[in-house]
Amino acid sequence: MRLVPQPLRSRALRGPLLMLIAVLLPATLAAPVYTVFGSIGGVPPAGYPWLAMPAGVMIFVLQLRHSLAAARGQRPRGGVWTLTALAVLVYAPLPWLGIDWVSEQLVLIASVPMVLRSRWAAAVLLAISYAYLGIQFGRVFPAHPGPAILADYLNWVPYYVVACVITPGAVYASARMVRLAGELHDTRLALADAVVGRERLRVSRDLHDLMGHSLSAISLKGDLAVRLLRRDRPAAVAEITNLTEVAREALAGLRAITSEGDKVSLARELVSARALLAAAGVTVTVRGELPGIPPAADEALAWTVREGTTNILRHASASTATITLERRDGVAGLEIRNDGAPPVTGNGGSGLTGLAGRLGELSGTLSHQRLSDGWFQLTAQVPVTSPEETRWTASGCSSPKIST
Repeated sequence: MRLVPQPLRSRALRGPLLMLIAVLLPATLAAPVYTVFGSIGGVPPAGYPWLAMPAGVMIFVLQLRHSLAAARGQRPRGGVWTLTALAVLVYAPLPWLGIDWVSEQLVLIASVPMVLRSRWAAAVLLAISYAYLGIQFGRVFPAHPGPAILADYLNWVPYYVVACVITPGAVYASARMVRLAGELHDTRLALADAVVGRERLRVSRDLHDLMGHSLSAISLKGDLAVRLLRRDRPAAVAEITNLTEVAREALAGLRAITSEGDKVSLARELVSARALLAAAGVTVTVRGELPGIPPAADEALAWTVREGTTNILRHASASTATITLERRDGVAGLEIRNDGAPPVTGNGGSGLTGLAGRLGELSGTLSHQRLSDGWFQLTAQVPVTSPEETRWTASGCSSPKIST
């Protein structure tokens, strides 16, 4: 995913933008101030102060334009022309503004990589740096230096070399900082949107699985109670009582969906599935066990049992169903089979799609097929490698098979 930088007026970028301006102001306006008032090194003011300040302000504006474009991750429109104008403002006033104006070349160095492509930028940077260092060294060192000025060599050579790197680097880095702050802000927004989308998906998936199962159970028990009212009133009252309990459980589950409080359990779902299918006249056989599997895998397989039971009640005319649990080679498997399956159409519906996504989050798989003899098979597998199995695998032995 490519991030689109936020507009520079975004509130999240105000701090970095202020820092960018705080770096640009001394970098661009120090030379005009020294030119007008004189520098600390004893260089007197230039004779044309009316030229220094307007030129310095124009240099600040052009450099700010280049920096804001770099902060947006772009190159400034007409950048070659504005860079040329910046170079004219830096070099043209040199005969009138004196040696203090030389440091404006550092601003020009900072603009070059913001405007030009890399191969052109390298050549221009070398030329400007050579001109800056040549002018500075030429004014400091006489044509025939003597031993007395060796200390000046040791002082001014490192100073100008470091200044040629530090000042343009600070200007360029401040623009880069704004860009990185914008990308970080965009990333935080994208992550927040992803979390919200994932939570919506979880709620819709859990709601579908819970309410589909609960409403199927309520419908089944309601029909059963109606049939029993005339011939077995106590049994009908028991079914109505169970129906009320299912409705309460559905309400509790609905509240748990929004709070992620109560988790479904494979053991409870197996008991519930056996009771519901038996009430519908389906003979249920449960084979095997899955003790000690991780809670996440237990919950995913519990949802598989719930969805499989719901599909049998809603879509099949089943008389027999089998639920098989098996664990081998670090994988927990669950298989649900039932007869009386109608022809399969489409991809199995949104319930199986959501269930496949739930298992996929654990690197598990879900498959379903209608067998040739009219049976339907739903298979779920989830990796559940235990510490013991990991040690067996690491030692070069095969994982122990657990019979069920």
